[in-house]
Amino acid sequence: MGCGKSDLDKKEELAERGDTTVQFELGVMYYFGDEVDQDFVAAARWYRRAAGNGHASAQYNLGRMLQFGEGLVENDSEAAEWYQRAAEQGLAVAQYNLGWMYENGEGVPEQDQEALKWYQQAAAQEYAAAQYNLGVMHQSGEGVELNLIEAYAWYNLAASNGHEAAAAGKVKLAEFLDRSQIDEAQSRSRQLREGF
Repeated sequence: MGCGKSDLDKKEELAERGDTTVQFELGVMYYFGDEVDQDFVAAARWYRRAAGNGHASAQYNLGRMLQFGEGLVENDSEAAEWYQRAAEQGLAVAQYNLGWMYENGEGVPEQDQEALKWYQQAAAQEYAAAQYNLGVMHQSGEGVELNLIEAYAWYNLAASNGHEAAAAGKVKLAEFLDRSQIDEAQSRSRQLREGF
């Protein structure tokens, strides 16, 4: 059943006239090969147009394509810039990716405090991977004071959101905590969730 050429032509016409939503949709179509031949170069072109017009999901998708060299030359610093724009608009997955880049010094200087900031913003939106990474940071004392109770609390939240590594981390960490510390950590998890 495909999208017939005339439908695609109409979409491209709208996109050329500046319809940001359609620009993003075309990027998705070309990225996944949905009703068109898969074409990462065309996807990147449409994502870049939509991203330049402020579309947060297009900014994130363009950042991923730059980070992984899909249809574009791999460029971590430009990827971080696009993640930053999407993160500032509140897109949790972009906040998480930007945090990861700061934590690992990919495309930006390694800065644990920046990583912590972006992970916290994504975690507040129930983004489980960010909650897990906050647990890891508290468990290792990376960018924050080492705090096993806080680590357990973050693992507990991430596990409740389906993050398997967090569930395993919570079980492992429980071996080093007594019952009152686990109770305190679970209470802290509730406080964190209520604070979102």
